[in-house]
This record gives sequence, structure tokens and C-alpha cells, in this order.
Amino acid sequence: IIAEKSHIGIWEMDYIRNKSTWNNELLNQYGTNDKEMSVEPLRHLIDYMHPEDKDAVVSKTYNFIALGGDIIEFEFRIIHGLSQETRILKALIIAERNSDKKVTKLIGTNIDITEKKLQEKTLENHLKQQELLAEISLEINNSASLNERINFVLNKMLIHTEASRVYIFENIDNGRACSNTFELCRPGISPIIGKQKYISYIDDI
Repeated sequence: IIAEKSHIGIWEMDYIRNKSTWNNELLNQYGTNDKEMSVEPLRHLIDYMHPEDKDAVVSKTYNFIALGGDIIEFEFRIIHGLSQETRILKALIIAERNSDKKVTKLIGTNIDITEKKLQEKTLENHLKQQELLAEISLEINNSASLNERINFVLNKMLIHTEASRVYIFENIDNGRACSNTFELCRPGISPIIGKQKYISYIDDI
């Protein structure tokens, strides 16, 4: 009950009895059901793993079993069976072994940490934006020429946004249009500043 309320997926593989068990939360995490799981549980769960993570997770798990470890933790992505969303799970596996160090039982837990990772990424991006704004503010107020300061800002924006090009447009014609007055492109990207000298707010936007 505690595991279900805490959204902890639990599975167990008993090598002696050749039996596998799991709770409902594990099924919910993967978007599968008892019938599908009962055929070949481990292989079934592997099929849900993200293609970019699958080989590493399988290799890490089998090495853990073969090399005599007692506990292992790692994170990996899955493709949810129902929603097809990419989810991030944190796994913990405990191995019970006999006197010959052969695995007799594996007990595993999974926790869905997708929302936590998204929150961390949002916070990280927010901090990066604050650092960028502070750096730009300092540069804008230094003694360099206007063109040097603008190019510095554009370069910082290009790196931060990972865009192919960034622009600055200025209002012209008494606010009826704008003109592309500055542009910075990544290597290999052709500039188009010459094609955007008059963009009407009424006809072109």
C-alpha cells in the first residue's frame, strides 16, 4: 500500500523458483498490463526503454548481475506504452546472492522522476537567463562602441537560444514598418539582412 501511495513501482525476480512479481504502480509507469508482463517480464520492460538508453541500461544491468554487485542505481528513459510520452525513471536494483555469488533474487524499484527533472530544467534555464541578462546589462553600459556592444549581445543570444541566426529590427516610417538593422548568423548560415529592409506592420506581418 505504501509503495502504491508513494508511486513506487516494485518488481521481483526469483531465480530459484523462476518466478517474477510486480505491483500495479510498475504497470502504470510503463503503460502495460499483467497479461503482457506475464509472458517474459524482463524482456517486456526492456522493450519500453528509450532507444537511446536501452543498450546502456541492459549492459549495466547484466554487468551488475555478472560481476557480483549488491546494489545499483541509475536513471533511464522509457516510452510509455499508452501515452507514447517519454518518461524518466530512477531505478534501484538489489541482488541477493548465494555463497558462490550467483544471483538468487533481484528486487527492483522504479520512481517516475519526469516532473522533477522538468522542474530542475526549468530552474536551470531561469538561472541561465538571469546570468545572461546580467552579463548583457554590464556590456551595454561599458565604453565600447555601439556596434561592438550590439554584436556582443547578439552573440550571447545566439549561443543561449541555439538558433541559426538572431536579429535586431528597428521601427521606421513613423512606426508603420520595421527594418532589419543587425544580424548574426552561425557558421554556414547565409545572412538575409539585405532582404528585410522594409517590413510593413500592416502588409507583411
